[in-house]
Amino acid sequence: MKLELKNIKRHAGLSQETHAYTATVYWENRKLCEVENAGHGGGDMQHPIAPFTYDDIRYVNALCETTLERFKT
Repeated sequence: MKLELKNIKRHAGLSQETHAYTATVYWENRKLCEVENAGHGGGDMQHPIAPFTYDDIRYVNALCETTLERFKT
């Protein structure tokens, strides 16, 4: 599975508890969704890019959960 994060833009002035950013997620070389975080400590928002849907995002998220190793800090 090829998954890439591109077009990352950090918005330092908006960051409070976490980094505020926007980016594009590519899955198998196709734009899957836009992601963003407002920097207030909440989770990331994921918005599908047509022809993908929220079901496709859930599918890719499930693939990540079952096939990728978790980060160890």
